[in-house]
Amino acid sequence: GKDDLLVVMSDHGFASWRRTFNLNTWLRDAGYLAVRQGAPRTNGGFFANVDWSRTRAYALGLNGLYINLKGREAHGVVEPADRAALVAEIGSKLASVTDPRTGTQAVTRVFRREEVYARSGFEDIAPDMIVGYAKGTRNSDDSALGGLTADVFEDNRTPWTGDHCM
Repeated sequence: GKDDLLVVMSDHGFASWRRTFNLNTWLRDAGYLAVRQGAPRTNGGFFANVDWSRTRAYALGLNGLYINLKGREAHGVVEPADRAALVAEIGSKLASVTDPRTGTQAVTRVFRREEVYARSGFEDIAPDMIVGYAKGTRNSDDSALGGLTADVFEDNRTPWTGDHCM
């Protein structure tokens, strides 16, 4: 009716998505994710050429970053006592990454698992970090599925030009 009020809202936000950040590629280039010797530096997904015996961290999904933790992961190499320091190190480095084309930050905040999943009962299987991408930037679809690309940053050329993951 003429006196009705219509409110349209999103429960989790939305923003333009113009640049992709290939998180697994960044982890590879920063020395946290290793490629098997003799294998190509890129792959089509599902961690096809990852050397788990030398990988300390990997990304899966749109915002999740995992430590390759001994005792939790099938081929974990990071001692549980070293997990917190590695999370802090990677988080600090991610916070300083800038897109060379735009000059803007790629990541605005990294949330430790303990900040996000406290008292949920799933802390042991949750990502070790949740990556908070800057507006206009999102993890690539390739990286979300374990893919490695040639470049860390790329233009988003998909028809999907907006997202709620940043």
